[in-house]
Amino acid sequence: MIEKNKKLKINKEYIDDFLREYDIWYSNNKKDIVKKFNKDIKLHEKFLSLFPKEKIEKMNIDEYVIGKKTKSFCWWVEKNLSDLGDIRGGKLNAYSRFGLYFDKKINDYVFGSKKTKKTKFGDNKDEIFKKIIQKILKLLNDLEKEEYDELIKNELNPLFKNKLIYLYDPENWIPIYGDDDLNFILGKLKIPYNNDDDRIIKRINLFVFFESLNRSDITPLLFMKFIYSEYKNLI
Repeated sequence: MIEKNKKLKINKEYIDDFLREYDIWYSNNKKDIVKKFNKDIKLHEKFLSLFPKEKIEKMNIDEYVIGKKTKSFCWWVEKNLSDLGDIRGGKLNAYSRFGLYFDKKINDYVFGSKKTKKTKFGDNKDEIFKKIIQKILKLLNDLEKEEYDELIKNELNPLFKNKLIYLYDPENWIPIYGDDDLNFILGKLKIPYNNDDDRIIKRINLFVFFESLNRSDITPLLFMKFIYSEYKNLI
């Protein structure tokens, strides 16, 4: 069973360096940082009020998919909350990220390429949507119980899954989701990790470093924003 690694060795020199650089960054950009941070927090609170677990249980397919309604669940996660960790870009299309989406060009739901007959969630939109909702609800239940092994096993797309983990538990996770980004950041901060570890484990180790900062004024979101500001030309 995976647990938070309390014995993970964190280099104090890198903690001191991190805090020194963070304080310079915050001091030089305080006005903009505070304004943006407050806006992000309000958007996050709005999302949680719109999509509590009870709502997800009763959500219909059009309230879920991106492409049909502008304020759907997936639209919020991917686009409206992109400043809480961006999961757009790369080679992934919408059905790879979310299991299915609505294509306005063909006026239909899409869950794969033209040759796709069946996915890991099923072979028709209703079955696929039902299983995705089941996976999301299980993810949130496992998150509450800190069942990290189960989080790893969950079949939702890794970027989507890891962003949901942050959105529904923002006090205990850093909003960084990409495997390459995690590898780079862990390496820069001299945090021990194995390249083949699941990104859940890497994010746990990154959070151990965050806790080691012992600074109540630095939230997981501010930690992420500083990281990407500091390393924006390197990631």
